[in-house]
Amino acid sequence: MDFTDGPYYNFTRSQIIAPGVHMIPAPGHTYGNSIVIPEMSEGEHSNAETIFFSPGFVLMMILDVTLG
Repeated sequence: MDFTDGPYYNFTRSQIIAPGVHMIPAPGHTYGNSIVIPEMSEGEHSNAETIFFSPGFVLMMILDVTLG
């Protein structure tokens, strides 16, 4: 990805991949790492997705560290 949409807050490059969804490069030990940032919609919203996502993410991290 070329990240041609300019800066996003304090990140120097970004790419809009859908309305309200930005992708930014996240260089690290893995080539091509990127972060997808969904903008919060206006109005009422729920944090249920975060609550249900967290246990799976923790399990994934434990397996990643344990299995290498």
